[in-house]
Amino acid sequence: MEKVVILCGLGGRPSMKKVFAEVKNPNAYLVIRKELKKSKGYIFEVYSKDENGNITMTKTKNIDSLLDKSYLIKWGNRIQVDDLANVVYNNSSAVKNASVKSLARKLFAENEIPCPLNITPQTDRSKVVFPIIGRPLLHHQGKNFYTFNTWEEFLAHYNVHKKDHYYSNFVPKVKEFRAHVAHSKILALLEKPRPEDPNQIVWNHAQNAEAWTVIGWDDYGKFGNLREGAEPTKNDLRLARACVGALNALGLDFGAVDVVVTEDGSPYVLEVNTAPELSNSEYAAAKYSKYFDWIGAYNLEEGEDNKREHWSSLEYMKSKSFSWKEINFRQND
Repeated sequence: MEKVVILCGLGGRPSMKKVFAEVKNPNAYLVIRKELKKSKGYIFEVYSKDENGNITMTKTKNIDSLLDKSYLIKWGNRIQVDDLANVVYNNSSAVKNASVKSLARKLFAENEIPCPLNITPQTDRSKVVFPIIGRPLLHHQGKNFYTFNTWEEFLAHYNVHKKDHYYSNFVPKVKEFRAHVAHSKILALLEKPRPEDPNQIVWNHAQNAEAWTVIGWDDYGKFGNLREGAEPTKNDLRLARACVGALNALGLDFGAVDVVVTEDGSPYVLEVNTAPELSNSEYAAAKYSKYFDWIGAYNLEEGEDNKREHWSSLEYMKSKSFSWKEINFRQND
């Protein structure tokens, strides 16, 4: 296998080390950037495996030599080191597109990916659905979530925070999912548990710590009609297409799509996380380990474009075809 460097965002996430522990590639490295507390600057923790598979860690202030002739996987990191590697998955520009949520929403709209309508004082009032949702441009874990029940409340907040917040329509969801997408196929589709309070707008771990439900690929198309008493659909493609299309719109190779579905089966993409926490699903974490190994199994040829191509999944006519299957991880060409 080729040298693979998995470069994580500042501080990393606890589940990243667990994913790395399951990576089989002996030439793989996990790099976590840490901020120095007593002095300005950063240091990199570099994790590798010895010949017996034991993980060791060293620290360095420079990873240029490590990145040389590598397959660089940027897992939530957008520092400008892309030119040091042979091949980059999730380049800095794409990670920025996902990280700046207002920019992501703009790209979704331009690429006709269904998402909540962005709200500004110039928005046609007839298209506004209350409560208006406000969030900082950079956020995580469902924190800093604001609701405005009147136009006046929205304007008061907007006039003070318009430079560092974005605002959007409320979507009356009946289900919420996280789709882990890689190379235009779905590694894992998880349904978030619904809070006990039916009026709760934010569905996250703080409101409900139950395990997320893994959706099997045979069920990817059953969410096209969620009205009470309705028969589940069998092959509705809208959810899968929206998730794959969201990553394509941002220029990402992999990421976790947060998407909600209304009772008529319409999906609305909320955001894409380039470094999702995977502690809520061992199933999803295992898929990432296999995916990173699949990247490293592609032979590096000097002077050639060695980046793996994406599947043409938006042409699929069956919802279950969007799923990564075990046979896909064994395809090395």
